[in-house]
Amino acid sequence: MLRDGGALVVITPVVENTPEERRGIALDEDEIALLATGWQTVERLFTPGPTKGDPGQLSI
Repeated sequence: MLRDGGALVVITPVVENTPEERRGIALDEDEIALLATGWQTVERLFTPGPTKGDPGQLSI
């Protein structure tokens, strides 16, 4: 349980920008939506990925 005002931060690559061999560590849009369910506030921030400027993902 989080204390009042606490935050849960998830940092993950998104499937669309992740090589096939690493897809097991990435979340797709349905998984991100499920993770966001039930929270009072959800914010998604995109960050540059490790290669070619592909966006990474900071979610919730």
